[in-house]
Amino acid sequence: MLDTTEDRTEFEAALGRRLVADGHVDAATLDRAGRLCVESGERLERVLTQLGMVTERDLAVALAGELGIKLAQARDFPDHKVVDAEVSARFLRDSRVVPIAEDDDGIALAMVDPLDD
Repeated sequence: MLDTTEDRTEFEAALGRRLVADGHVDAATLDRAGRLCVESGERLERVLTQLGMVTERDLAVALAGELGIKLAQARDFPDHKVVDAEVSARFLRDSRVVPIAEDDDGIALAMVDPLDD
């Protein structure tokens, strides 16, 4: 999704602007997180949550908004198996995805991190 360093930089800048605009962090906190990203090589999202600068929920909402994707809610997770084909639980766990719906167009997945490679 974010194929180049430039794509990642632009995305993180847009995500940061969204988090500031939504009141989840101030500009100074975002600048500090940016410096820590450069020092550690970690993604902005991880630095913000690991250091408690932003809640996981607030980050998920901001990510969904920035990526233009739906944020899965508890009601979106079915009580029954969605995929008829054999998909190993280990694969799903390792991939950090859960099938939540299937129709003629394909399978909808809930993902822990939609930016994971």
